[in-house]
Amino acid sequence: RTRLEQAEAWLRAAEASLVEAKELRELQELQREAEVLRLQAPEVAALRARVAASKRWMARVHADLLRRTSSRGKASAKLTEAEAEALVREAAELHLRAEETELVRARLSEAAAWKAEVGAALGATSAVGVEALQQMERLHARGEQELNLALNELGVLEARVGESHRWIESAKAALEGSSCREPAELVALMGDGRRLGLALPEMQQLAQSLKESEWAEQAQAAVDEATTLEVLEALSEQAEHQPTGRVSALAEAL
Repeated sequence: RTRLEQAEAWLRAAEASLVEAKELRELQELQREAEVLRLQAPEVAALRARVAASKRWMARVHADLLRRTSSRGKASAKLTEAEAEALVREAAELHLRAEETELVRARLSEAAAWKAEVGAALGATSAVGVEALQQMERLHARGEQELNLALNELGVLEARVGESHRWIESAKAALEGSSCREPAELVALMGDGRRLGLALPEMQQLAQSLKESEWAEQAQAAVDEATTLEVLEALSEQAEHQPTGRVSALAEAL
C-alpha cells in the first residue's frame, strides 16, 4: 500500500479507537504506527495524550491501590473511595479497556462490605466481650492490610481497639497490685470499663478485687479499733470467701 493509503487506514483506526475501548498495548501500537508513518495530525497528538494519560492511570492504580500494603512506602497516602471511583470514571472517559478497572470496582465493593461489618460491630448494643474485641481487631487488620483505601472507619476502629487494650493493661496492672490499691482506683477503672462498653474477664476480676479490698479495709478497722461482736462475726463469715494472703492474716486477727 502507498503511504497515503496507510495514513488513511491509520486515521480510520484512530477514529474507531475513540468510540471503542482499547487496551493500552493497542493504543501504544497505534502510536508506533503513526511514528513510523511520520504523520502530523490532530489525531496523532490526541492519541499521544491519551496514551500518556492511560499510562499515568495504570501507574496510579498499581502504586496507590492494588499494591500490597507491606510494599507501600509508609508515607504514601492512600486513595479515598471518591478517588477510587474517579479512577473508574477516568478509565471510561479514556476508553481504556483494562482488567485493573474491574479490580478497582471489586476493591470498592469489598470496602462497602467491610464498612457494613464495621458498622455492625461498632453499633452493637451488647457489651464488648473477648470475641467482639477480637472481631474488631480482625476488621482493622483487614481494612489496613487488604483494602488500601483511606477509610474513616479505620480510625474509629483503631481508637476503639486502642482504648480497650489500654484499659486491659491498666486493669491487669491494678489486679497484680490490688492489695495496695485504693478501692476508689478500682471503682474508677470499672467505671472506665463500663464507659467503653466492655464485658471482659478483667471487669469481673476487678469487681472481685474491689470486694476483697473493701473487706480488708473493714477487717483492718475491726482489728485496730473497738467494734461490736456482730461486726466481727460478719467479717469472719465473709473471710471464708476471701483468698489467702493478707486476708488470711486479718481473718486470724479477727
